[in-house]
Amino acid sequence: MTPALLAASPVGRWPIYQLETGAPFDMSAWYNWVGAVGAVSWLVAYILVIVQGNKQATYGVPLIAICLILTWVLIYSICFTYLVSNWTSVDRTWFIADVLYARNNPMYARLLQS
Repeated sequence: MTPALLAASPVGRWPIYQLETGAPFDMSAWYNWVGAVGAVSWLVAYILVIVQGNKQATYGVPLIAICLILTWVLIYSICFTYLVSNWTSVDRTWFIADVLYARNNPMYARLLQS
């Protein structure tokens, strides 16, 4: 890496990247709280989509969006895991939630599109 690129690299300057230097992981850091709040918010949104889709006998998310979301979550929960196991666990939970609301699409799409 050239010195200019190395100087522009955030590794070592931003606390979120300190894992690579062997520093202990700090869950009480502000950026981890923001990530945790965002993760919980997404899971609540997924649950609401699943519940509302089942109530109305419809799918809550279009098929192309489901495919993109499933692909992204599968890659980041299985293939490229995080250094912090908590975030990998969150991604795997999202994958399960994605599969649950992805099943609504084939169940209800045929009824709505005929």
